[in-house]
Amino acid sequence: MNQYVNLNRIEFVITDACSGQCKHCSNGENLGSKDSINADAAVAAIQRLAERFAIKTVMTFGGEPLLYADTVCKIHAAARDCGIPKRQIITNGFFSSDGRKIDELAKEICASGANEILLSIDAFH
Repeated sequence: MNQYVNLNRIEFVITDACSGQCKHCSNGENLGSKDSINADAAVAAIQRLAERFAIKTVMTFGGEPLLYADTVCKIHAAARDCGIPKRQIITNGFFSSDGRKIDELAKEICASGANEILLSIDAFH
């Protein structure tokens, strides 16, 4: 441990692509790119940081992170496997209109170990 650094939270911006275009969001009306972060690099970062620091929280957000649900689930599974207790997703909840896909993803999120979903609601317009 480094006595001069107190790192206890890791946040990942999965993508700046979003389905919402909410006026209050830092992305604003920017639809963003269609790219996401590299899941394997994020997992490696979690593992390496968890070896050196007492990480308490991992958060994924974006844009709309669930547009890249596989990446989000890999990150939260790695955090769970490293013993990080709080694993959060911030989402607007609109990543698909297909009910079957939504049900499948809900199961994948639970299996990944994410244990908090923070729902961003645009009440500003």
